[in-house]
Amino acid sequence: MAPRSNCSLTYRFGTWRKKRAISSGYSSANCSSRSTRRKRIYGLSTGLAVVSEIAERVLPEQEVAEPMFRLLLLTAREIERRGEWQLPLAYFAYWTLKLGGWMPPLDRCVSCGKRFGDAQAFQSALFDRLHCGDCRKVGMKPISAAGREFGAKFSAKLDEISVTPEAIVPLVELRETVLNWIELHTERKLFTREMLETN
Repeated sequence: MAPRSNCSLTYRFGTWRKKRAISSGYSSANCSSRSTRRKRIYGLSTGLAVVSEIAERVLPEQEVAEPMFRLLLLTAREIERRGEWQLPLAYFAYWTLKLGGWMPPLDRCVSCGKRFGDAQAFQSALFDRLHCGDCRKVGMKPISAAGREFGAKFSAKLDEISVTPEAIVPLVELRETVLNWIELHTERKLFTREMLETN
C-alpha cells in the first residue's frame, strides 16, 4: 500500500466545524455532565486547532511527508488519550521544527557562542536563534534552563513523557519559543495561537 500524507482532522470549536490536515475523533462518553463535556471538547479543540494550522502551513500540497504524518497522528492520539493539549502541542511544535531542519542549538548564544548553562536565554519572533543576556535584543523574552531542557526530554516517546504542575511554566516557555520560530520560517502568523491565551 502506498504511504499516505493527506487525511482529514475534524474538530469542533463553538458552533462551527473545521476540517484540516489530520484525522482524529474523540469521545466525551466518560464525562459526567454536559458542561464538563463541553469544557473538555473546547479544550481539546484548542490544541487540535493549532496543530492543524501548523500542519497546513508546513506540509507541502500533494506530497508524501511520512514522518510529519506520523507526528500528526501521534499528537492527535495523545491529546485524546491525555484529555489535554499542553504537552502534546509543545512536542508537536518542537518536532515540526526538527523535521523541517529549523531547530537551532538550545545550549549556546548565536551571537557570541557562550553556553547558557543554568542562565536564562532570550528569544523573539524576529530571530530564529537564542541569545544570551549580554547579546539579547530589545523585546526578547526569556526561556529558562528548565524550558530548554524539554528539548532533551522530547527525544523520548511522547507517551513516555510526563509534566508536573511545576514544569508547566517552563513547558510554555519552550512552546512559545518554537511557535515563534514556526511563524518566522513560514512567514505567517498562526491565527489559532490566540486561543492558547484563553485556555
